[in-house]
Amino acid sequence: MEVTIKSPASSANLGPCFDCAGIAFPLYNYVKVRKTNDKKIRVIIDEKNDVREFIVDEKNIIFQSLKRFHEKINIDNTGYDVKIETNIPIARGLGSSASVISGALIGANELNGKPLKKNDLIDIAASIEGHPDNTTPALVGGFVIASIEDDGHVLYEKINWCKDWKISVCIPDYKLLTELARSVLPQKVDFKDAVYNIQKSAQLITALTTHNADIMKSALNDKIHQPYREKLVPGMSEIIKFLKKEKNVLGCVLSGAGPTLAVITDDDNICNVEKIVHKVWYDLDIKYEIMTFAPEENGATVV
Repeated sequence: MEVTIKSPASSANLGPCFDCAGIAFPLYNYVKVRKTNDKKIRVIIDEKNDVREFIVDEKNIIFQSLKRFHEKINIDNTGYDVKIETNIPIARGLGSSASVISGALIGANELNGKPLKKNDLIDIAASIEGHPDNTTPALVGGFVIASIEDDGHVLYEKINWCKDWKISVCIPDYKLLTELARSVLPQKVDFKDAVYNIQKSAQLITALTTHNADIMKSALNDKIHQPYREKLVPGMSEIIKFLKKEKNVLGCVLSGAGPTLAVITDDDNICNVEKIVHKVWYDLDIKYEIMTFAPEENGATVV
């Protein structure tokens, strides 16, 4: 028996909400999971018809996902074949790994008679990534605020996204590994910067619950991660500066750890956004693509 899971992309942080907020997008990886009897985890990756197959070990997120699933249900792992059809760009800040983790967990749960509830899978997924900002929206959809509590449980809440606000993800043609993007962050932050981000995070939630565009413009600012990662994303500061002058643009933030930029607009100003991004990245010889989304309200599902 084999199951196929449609698992969405996601964008984390949205400026100030570092490691605690994310939003799912209608861009999907398809994860096919099948049980085997050889006690091995075999992964087949199909990336634009470039197919690679290998046996994975403890270092691999799929291995970790299935191992922790079986530890949770207290049954020995019999082995799995996991085929991933990748449509979410890898190492671009769009939650590709969270999508795969979510798909593997749901697949294993289905094949073993659904012993775990969705909240159990959410906890396992967050424990693998170390933060719940991508894995939680990948599993439940929509815009999510989430935290890992002291006992390891993920506490989360979905908040309705304003239907008039669109998100354009500007995806450059180079990868930025999360490990590198985290390595440039400071060990400590200035007290004033911490207070600033608390204020902006509160504003962001307020803006979403009241659909207040003026507050949202103020909310999409950050001082604890984007200023340090900016040097890893050529043209980012220029794009943000030019977009601030544009009508209906609420803000531009790093999508996750980058290098993708997420531009939030009120109503429609996509053409001007594309012109600005094109001018800056063309001059830097950076190829890119832009996709515009409303949130995906459903998390990973069996198809």
